[in-house]
Amino acid sequence: MKYFQILLVFLFSVLLLTCAMQKKLEEAVVEKAEVSAGTITLLEVTPLATLLEKPAEYIGKTVLIEGKVTGRCSGTGCWVSLDSGNPDQPFYAKSPDHSFLFPADCVNKTVRIEGEFQVQNPEVETKDTLKHTEGELEEGHTCPMPVYYLNPKGIKIMS
Repeated sequence: MKYFQILLVFLFSVLLLTCAMQKKLEEAVVEKAEVSAGTITLLEVTPLATLLEKPAEYIGKTVLIEGKVTGRCSGTGCWVSLDSGNPDQPFYAKSPDHSFLFPADCVNKTVRIEGEFQVQNPEVETKDTLKHTEGELEEGHTCPMPVYYLNPKGIKIMS
């Protein structure tokens, strides 16, 4: 009888542990599903204000940023603008070679983006906009050409 009670307690414990592990697995799957594209490996967020105050210290480094998406490329989705705290100067994450495209559902949501902090080549003529490759989009579509931007590797839509 004693062995039967011990066996019952053991089986009940295993059942509870299995249920707890299943719940953790489901949470992990939901967490993974929030990553819309690419891979995020960093844990520490670098504030946008820090990047904008001391950009030279971050050029060429991989950083993780967080912010509310205020705009997105209406064509391919090659860039997003983030609220930098200054409405006249948003921060941009953009894929210059279109190898990374932002999902349409990220606008007006808080996101985390990991990528390499870059500066436009100063030898290239700077313009307010850079046109996509001819024939790729409707005529007249333009994309911003910021001085500093994040070349993305991964995005996670937070809310």
